[in-house]
Amino acid sequence: MIGRYVGSFCYQSYCLERPYLLLVIVPVFLSLLFLIYKNFIRFHDKAERKIFTKKKKWLRIFVLAARSIAFFMILAALALPFTTEETITHGEPIIRILSDNSRSMEIFDSELLEKARDKLGKEYSIELSQISSGTNSELGQGILSNIQGNDNLFIISDGNNIKGKKLLDVGMYTRVSNTRIFALDIEPERNDAYVTMKGPSEAIAGTPSRFTFTVEYVGSQPAFTLQVYIDDKLEFSGQNVFSKDIVKVLGEGYHKVSAKIIIDDYFSENNVFYKSVKAVPKPKVAFVSKKKSPLEEGIKSIYELKAMAELPPSLDKYHAVVLNDIPYSSLKNRIDDITGYLLDGGGIVFIGGRNSFDKGSYEGTLLESLLPVKIGTGKIIDPFKHNIVIVLDVSESFSDFSYKKGGSKTALDLGKGIAVKMIEQFRDDISVGLAAFAAYGQILSQPVELAGNRKMLSGIIERLGSGQGTSIDQGLIMAEAALEKVKGTKNVILISDGKMGHQELPHAPLRIAERMAGKGIKIYTVGLPSELYDVDVNRVLMTKLAQIGNGNYFEPNEYQYLNVFFGKPEAKDKVFFGNSNLAVMDRNHFITEDLSINSRITGLNFVIPKMGTRNLVYTGDGNPVLNSGRFGLGRIVTLATDDGTEWAGSLLTKENSLLLTRIINYAVGNPEKDKELYIDAGDGFLGEGNEIMVRSDKYPVSKQLTFAKQEENLYKALFTADEAGYYQFFDALVAINHHREYHKLGLNPELQDMAELSGGKMLDLDDEEIIEQIKTFSERKETARKDLKLYPLGIALAAFIIELIIRKIYEHKGSFVEVSKR
Repeated sequence: MIGRYVGSFCYQSYCLERPYLLLVIVPVFLSLLFLIYKNFIRFHDKAERKIFTKKKKWLRIFVLAARSIAFFMILAALALPFTTEETITHGEPIIRILSDNSRSMEIFDSELLEKARDKLGKEYSIELSQISSGTNSELGQGILSNIQGNDNLFIISDGNNIKGKKLLDVGMYTRVSNTRIFALDIEPERNDAYVTMKGPSEAIAGTPSRFTFTVEYVGSQPAFTLQVYIDDKLEFSGQNVFSKDIVKVLGEGYHKVSAKIIIDDYFSENNVFYKSVKAVPKPKVAFVSKKKSPLEEGIKSIYELKAMAELPPSLDKYHAVVLNDIPYSSLKNRIDDITGYLLDGGGIVFIGGRNSFDKGSYEGTLLESLLPVKIGTGKIIDPFKHNIVIVLDVSESFSDFSYKKGGSKTALDLGKGIAVKMIEQFRDDISVGLAAFAAYGQILSQPVELAGNRKMLSGIIERLGSGQGTSIDQGLIMAEAALEKVKGTKNVILISDGKMGHQELPHAPLRIAERMAGKGIKIYTVGLPSELYDVDVNRVLMTKLAQIGNGNYFEPNEYQYLNVFFGKPEAKDKVFFGNSNLAVMDRNHFITEDLSINSRITGLNFVIPKMGTRNLVYTGDGNPVLNSGRFGLGRIVTLATDDGTEWAGSLLTKENSLLLTRIINYAVGNPEKDKELYIDAGDGFLGEGNEIMVRSDKYPVSKQLTFAKQEENLYKALFTADEAGYYQFFDALVAINHHREYHKLGLNPELQDMAELSGGKMLDLDDEEIIEQIKTFSERKETARKDLKLYPLGIALAAFIIELIIRKIYEHKGSFVEVSKR
């Protein structure tokens, strides 16, 4: 198993750093055996040879043994033997109190610093430092700059970090610097409430948009009035409403959406929240269908829809084209137009039916080369034997950190549990192998049929240890090697947090994934969170690996969707929602994010996803229904069932219709991409500055802004607001809210995570045992490596000396046997 010292061999507290060098003793022993028993003297006859050999027998055995021991000890020394010793210290006898003087701290006791200094000063020498002030808290950087190593820090703060280094990154660094962090568990003494909102920054004019308004508070529960304004007109007013959803149909252009709470509390700055919303014109969509379609009726109110039986002469004036059950014969003369439209950034949706895909003669045509799918064979059940290698991350970020805030179990515990569940739920005829990786990879088991081997595989997983370092590529290499000679499909399930330091897209695992994909190996990834760094999962890398490997990325609560391909019937049934036979396999796509489907289709077209395709929705038989891909700048979506005429009528219900509108919205992309003057300006907060991007064929001129050219027809300006409210730039509206400092109040749970990560803890200033707790938690177990190579070298030297002495005695006395008899 992968142990504490990756690549080392340990027994109890004794280890060899290079154990493989001991294998050299085999050729050394054989060489000694040959040299010692080889007679280099010429004899007159066989009798003389026999007498000489008998006379030298015991001396040769002794010399062989002595030299073998000596050489073995030399090899043992070269293998770098060592042990570890632990000592306990308490760090420097000084406590450095770090105080946060940012504005969010004003709701707490103003005398915390004096109280802490008086109480801790009875036992420790005290040093004071200020780590933050004003409205832009940089706690992480402030703490980091005060770490000296082997020291104890006492933090007086609410832990609300606005910018700079993340608290968990600081906690990770303290493990290297051997610093203990203690923080006060404090409660607000003043009351304050604040309002925020969530909703789209862009919407389609004339269609409903949903906005959620939330009121949060610290201290006592407040009495207040929530008011919502849209374009300066009162939309809602209610007493003590902590959460409110409002659905509004907006006209074309920019709109102001504001939320306000009427209350007398500590901060007035956070009693109002501003948001700008851009409602774009209805996108122009060409709906090409040779028959009357129920889908047309459902979407004509959302888009500027033009229904037609043939492709229009010019595609450029449409933001998207929907091809509903169109055969290849109707498209073959327009392939060049379709290709050019996609290369220029257009979007096309292909909808199946009795005249499309496999039933529309797409196979082997130029049209098929544009699609994200190949045309299938019409077989529902995959006849091949499935082979899977489950690859587990056992690195430090996975094994040393909780997978959720405040949890006691690590990400490795969760990952091992999921792997065992997979082994329990996959079919008996599936062959499963195991691999693990930290800095290096290791094959734990070659693929074996689950029938009769579940207990063995589960036992390997449960006994799996942890290692140092992280190299995801090493785990993939091991999986690739384990699948090298198997027959049937080749699949890898990678269970990891995807973190390799701070690299978002490290090159090595991507390169290995591309090589594996070229060999027909599918890669599925399961992203498990760990509390290391400022992200729980590196979803960018995990999703990219799945895309390269023509598989899917799953969140921890979604791994059971793998049962669609590999699960027992009873495990597969649990995947589907209601009476549905459709499962969303990729929830990290615009179309399927936060989407539930309760739909049963009765027919489909058979397609096979190409490499790099996003596989979004599958049937219970493991057949792809919804896929997306890119061609040039364009977007292509394939829906391998019909428009609801015969097979997929339930997709048109109100419950499921969001899927179809998202498909078309994805194909539309940015409906304003062809405007002569396009402005991209997001909302922001005071003190942070905003980027104003303008795409224009002329240099933009503004009294408020100075633009710098970024690339052809693209200009950027920076804007810093003096006060909260709305600002107009050209025809664009930007909302600026008060500093983020006012919207992050109360004690941040990450403060406790950072303290515990360092080996410290949260403390109560009124606790009489606070000094004793600091002493207890400031204990450090320092592990020192003790080199042991002199011991085997001493034994080797002793063996050589003893051999030399015995040989000298033998030379002077005549024979070793005679010497021993005397």
